[in-house]
Amino acid sequence: MKLRFVVALAAAALVVGGISVLPRLFAQEPEKKPANFTLKTVDGTTVKLADYRGKVVLVDVWATWCPPCRREIPEIIKLQDAVTKEKLDVVILGISVDHDKSVLPRFIKSQKINYPILVNEGKALDALGKVEYIPTKFVIDRAGVVRESLVGGATKDGLLKKLQVYLKEKVETK
Repeated sequence: MKLRFVVALAAAALVVGGISVLPRLFAQEPEKKPANFTLKTVDGTTVKLADYRGKVVLVDVWATWCPPCRREIPEIIKLQDAVTKEKLDVVILGISVDHDKSVLPRFIKSQKINYPILVNEGKALDALGKVEYIPTKFVIDRAGVVRESLVGGATKDGLLKKLQVYLKEKVETK
């Protein structure tokens, strides 16, 4: 008798608990809006993220004083070379969070960085998502929606593999 009562009580708890979970199971994820920012490159050219709709964009947030960032830069340079060679619909942008902007031109030249480096100003990074650590990379799909954030060092091959996932997607860019 006690066993039947315990089983019935457990079954009732599962039914009630299951019903409370149903709305969450069938709830739609809120529509993600395209990210946007406008920043200047080190040489003063204005770059708008919205101008790259239709392409997959990799944004690397970094600083010259950050050892993991410095180790990763050669991999991103190789990635830029591969993207150019394979004529992929990919744009790579770096955003420096250095406080002393005067160090950037010399650093870019010494490292032979072959992709645009933007200077972070104001709350531009808020459009991408939270940046707690650097390096942080954001993968943005063809519609301009941030799909992934990657914290820490990365390799050319690992990044290329991630980008190819989004290159295969067909997304309306409006």
